[in-house]
Amino acid sequence: MFNAVLSILGLRGRNRADIEALSPTTQQTRRRYGGQPVPLDASQDPTDSDFYDEWFDAINIVPASDGVSVLTFCPGFLSEDPDTHEVDYDENMYSRGDEEPNWVRRLQDTTRVYQHMFESESTSSSHPRIVRYLGPTPTGYKLERLKTGPAYPRDLDPTTNDAVLALYQRWALQGLNALDYIHSKGIVLNAFTKDALWIREDLSLAVAGFPTAACADLRVEAGYWGTMPVEARLNPWRAPFYGEV
Repeated sequence: MFNAVLSILGLRGRNRADIEALSPTTQQTRRRYGGQPVPLDASQDPTDSDFYDEWFDAINIVPASDGVSVLTFCPGFLSEDPDTHEVDYDENMYSRGDEEPNWVRRLQDTTRVYQHMFESESTSSSHPRIVRYLGPTPTGYKLERLKTGPAYPRDLDPTTNDAVLALYQRWALQGLNALDYIHSKGIVLNAFTKDALWIREDLSLAVAGFPTAACADLRVEAGYWGTMPVEARLNPWRAPFYGEV
C-alpha cells in the first residue's frame, strides 16, 4: 500500500530523507532565499523572502524565526542536523588538509571578538553605535535585526541637499564614536566600508560587520586578506588596506 502511494506521487525509489526534503515547509524555504539552503532557525515568514545582507561575498545573513534577530552563515552551507545541530558544508569550500572551511573559522573568531569586546561591560552586549550581538549559533552568530538595516541610502547625494549633508556628517561622527569604542578594546575592523555598516530606524549609524576584524589580545588575525604578513595582521592599530580603522 505504501509503495503504491509513493508510485502515485512519483516518489517510489526515493529514500526517506529525499521524501522529507520535499515537505511543504522545506520547499517553501527553498523557494525563498534564492533557493539556497539556510539555517534551521531562519525565518519562515512569507514576508522574509530574501537574504537580509551579505558581507564581502563571504558571509550570508538571513532573518531569524524570532523576527527580531538575524543569523550569519557561510557560503557552501548545505544543512544543519535538527537533533545535533551539526552543520555540513560543500566539500569545495575546504582547503587542503583543513577540517572546516576558512570562513567557518572566521565566524568563530568573530564570535570571540564580540565576546572580548563586551566581556568587561556591566551591561549587556551592546553599544549604541554597534549592532547588538546576541550570541553564537551552530552556523555562526546572531545579531539584532534593524528595521532599516543594510538598506544603505547610496543614492543620497550630500552635495545637493543640506539635510542629506547633515545626515552624512552625523554618520561620520557616529562612526568615529564606534571606532573609538572598538579601538579601546584592542580591536580593529580592517574594513570600514558599507559592508560593515547598517542604519537604525532613527537613521543613526551602527557598525554591524566584524568578519575582517583583528584583535592582538586574542591573537585573531585580520580576516579576508590571508596574504597579509602575520605581524601586520596581529597589529591592533594597523589596517593596511583601508587605513587605520
